[in-house]
Amino acid sequence: MRPTYRFFRGVPGLLILTWITACGGDDSTGPEGNQSREVPVFQTHLVDLSSVSLIVPTGSISGNEVKGHAFVRFQGASIAIHAPFDMELTAGTWVGVSNDYGFEFDINARFRFRLGHIDEPRPDLAALIPRTDPSSIFTRVGPISIRAGELIGHATAVGGSEGFDVGLYDLDVDNQTPNAERYRRIKDWEKLNSVCPFAYFDGGLRGGYSALFGSIGGVPVPNAPCRTIGDVVGGGGLAGEWYLESHAPDGVYGERFAVGRDLAGLAVRIAGIGGNIDVIGAADPQTIADQACYADGGRFIFIRRTSSTTADAVLGTGACPATFPEGQHRSYER
Repeated sequence: MRPTYRFFRGVPGLLILTWITACGGDDSTGPEGNQSREVPVFQTHLVDLSSVSLIVPTGSISGNEVKGHAFVRFQGASIAIHAPFDMELTAGTWVGVSNDYGFEFDINARFRFRLGHIDEPRPDLAALIPRTDPSSIFTRVGPISIRAGELIGHATAVGGSEGFDVGLYDLDVDNQTPNAERYRRIKDWEKLNSVCPFAYFDGGLRGGYSALFGSIGGVPVPNAPCRTIGDVVGGGGLAGEWYLESHAPDGVYGERFAVGRDLAGLAVRIAGIGGNIDVIGAADPQTIADQACYADGGRFIFIRRTSSTTADAVLGTGACPATFPEGQHRSYER
C-alpha cells in the first residue's frame, strides 16, 4: 500500500511534504514495474543553470525545521524544469494556498523524486490533478512515463517565491536523528529518507549545481556540503527539532523550533519561535550536552536539555542571563 501525502507551508517559498497515512509496506516497483534498486545517475540537467541565482541545499534550517528538500531560486520571470532521469509520475497535488503544484515520481523501487512550487505544469500533467481539495492531499495518478529531458513545467515569480522545491528520497537510507520515532509518529518520514539530489548528477554536471549553493538568507556558500537532517542533528546534544506537543495529530506540528549549525559552519541558527536567532562562532550544538544560551538582535533563547529527548527553553529580550531563568520556561521534546 502506498501512503498519501500532504503539503504544509513552513515559510514563504518553502514547502514541507509530509506522509500523512501510515502504511504497512510499499508495493511500488518503479517505472514500468522496475524492481531495480540501482542508484541513479542523472545525466540530464534539471534546469538551465544560467537562470539559477542560488540553490539552498537539503539540511538548511528555516522556518522552524531542518529541511528535507532543497530550494532552487531563479532569475527572471520563470524557469523551465525538466526530468533529470527516466521516471514515472505517480502522485500530484494542487496546493490551494499558493496556487501551485507538487509532483512525486518513482525512479525505481528504491528512489523517489519530488518537485514543489510548480506554478505552470505541463498541461497534460496539470489535467491529472484535481483543483478542488483545499487540504492539498496528494492524488495517485498514472503511472505516467516521463523520459529524461522532458519538460515537467515552469516555476514562476508569481507570489514572490521565485523558486521551487526539489527532493530525492532513498528508501534504503535511514538518517540518524535523536528521536526517529517522533518523525514516524507524525508521518514526517521523508526526512528520514532524504538525500542530496545534486549528488546524483553525473560528475560533469554536478559541479555546476554545488557551485550555486548558498544559505536560506541568500549568502553564497559555493561547494558547501549538501547535508541531510542526520548531518545537522544526528549527533544529538542541543541540536534538533524541538516540539511543544508530545503527541500532535498526524501531520500537525504546533509550536516547534530547530537548532543546528548553518550551511557555512560559521554560526548556529535557532529557527522558529520568535523568528531566527543566528550566533556566529558558537559551538556546534551537537557537541553541547547540557545547556546553552544564544542571543542575537536583542533577543535570546536559553535551552537546557533535561534528557536525551526533552529540553526546557526560555525566549526573552536583551542579553543572555547568567543562569537559566527558572519558572519561565516551556518544556519541549524531539
